[in-house]
Amino acid sequence: ENRPGFRGKRAPSFPGLSPFLQGPLRNISFPLEFCAAPRVVGPCRASFLRWYFDLESRMCKMFIYGGCRGNKNNYLFEEHCWSQCTGDGEVAEEPSDAGA
Repeated sequence: ENRPGFRGKRAPSFPGLSPFLQGPLRNISFPLEFCAAPRVVGPCRASFLRWYFDLESRMCKMFIYGGCRGNKNNYLFEEHCWSQCTGDGEVAEEPSDAGA
């Protein structure tokens, strides 16, 4: 489902960051410390709904943040994740699970 004001779109590939991707790092247009960082829940026990950019799937995904010792790949809103990591703020459509 798309949110008002955002049209469905897949995130671009990011060359040079993973064996299944090709190309030099200089072609990347997002800050690595934000979008290439792993998801970090942290050791604290709060339950904050947050978003992170999953580099392997090239999608912004929801997770529960514990409230401390996170990293920069931690967004309050899905749109902020897309804006930071793709540059356009457009929410991608979830892949179809047809045949599953």
